[in-house]
Amino acid sequence: MGTMNGRRSATVWRIILAACWWSLLALIPEVLLALAVRAGLFEAAEEAYRVAKDVADLATYAILLFAAFREGRSIGGGDPWAGIGYAPIARTPIIIAIATLVAVYALLLDTITYHFKPESFGHIFKGAEINAWLGIFSAFMVVILVPTCEELFFRGWLWTGLRKHWGPLATASTTGGMWLILHLAGSFRAPIVLLPLAATLSLARHFAGSVKASIALHVLHNSTLTILPWLFLAPA
Repeated sequence: MGTMNGRRSATVWRIILAACWWSLLALIPEVLLALAVRAGLFEAAEEAYRVAKDVADLATYAILLFAAFREGRSIGGGDPWAGIGYAPIARTPIIIAIATLVAVYALLLDTITYHFKPESFGHIFKGAEINAWLGIFSAFMVVILVPTCEELFFRGWLWTGLRKHWGPLATASTTGGMWLILHLAGSFRAPIVLLPLAATLSLARHFAGSVKASIALHVLHNSTLTILPWLFLAPA
């Protein structure tokens, strides 16, 4: 029994260390961009900065996507789709209820921001003001690419791997915590704001038994956050 528990612990630590390694690797494009900004490479070149930012984000999420399928293949015994938990959604009524909570929370965040700090919506319009294609690509990144890659990584292969050895609470705490830490790169307040979302995405992943549910809810959240500012502030 002791040997079996030791092997299980070693396997869990290998999974966590792999997740940490890929997460750090995914941050490299953002770090390089930050260094370029500090060096003054984008002074008075807003459009060039926006393009570089989109390229860095694209590289970051390409790394997470590659890692999800690579590690998923190992977790799934050669089947990456099984390893990332890409299965039919179970308990649909529960998932719909959780989706409602996600939409309401996103609406609440946008409403509070509109009333107390409307200038923070500026980044949503910035890309579109500089170049329409930049705006479209940025919207695609935020609404589709970011949720898909993050979910396939954190609540995909990592959830599947840890769930083989741990219960749902420990798995949700670890995957959600690592997902929140990744957002520290954006701001120190981001993990606090995103904590309720992390909890609801973990609930959806657990009850649905599929990463499809957490992807759908993450897309719903980001779509709501992106669309509502246009209704609040876009010129008539």
